[in-house]
Amino acid sequence: MGTSESKAKWHNVAKDVLYDYNMPMDKDVVSTNKHIADAEDRLGTTMVQMRDDPIGSSIGITQYMHPGPVGKPYPMNYAVPDFGVDTGILDVKGSISAAEKQTGITFNWKDTEPREVVEYNTKRPLDSEIQ
Repeated sequence: MGTSESKAKWHNVAKDVLYDYNMPMDKDVVSTNKHIADAEDRLGTTMVQMRDDPIGSSIGITQYMHPGPVGKPYPMNYAVPDFGVDTGILDVKGSISAAEKQTGITFNWKDTEPREVVEYNTKRPLDSEIQ
């Protein structure tokens, strides 16, 4: 530690570079900014939003509510149509029925208590541990 060999080996080369943090803007950016300023002067309005979005705050934690109508804020107690059993459930029932016909075994549901949670080892083995 602290020897010239160690310092040479562990030298951070990135610290040797002097970065220019105040680079001039690209000519396309400069011309775009000029054109926006000219258009704003001619139209008498700003094109860049300089305030928070009225829907949400600038950090996205809260939501500003829009003023709603007086009374019921939205439709209530409306009829919900019944389209029958979902097609996914019908497909599963059909698959179970087909499996029962193929195997000759009738599937019987049994209500049981939930099983004990099994904690699996999620640590990946090292290459040296794999045989």
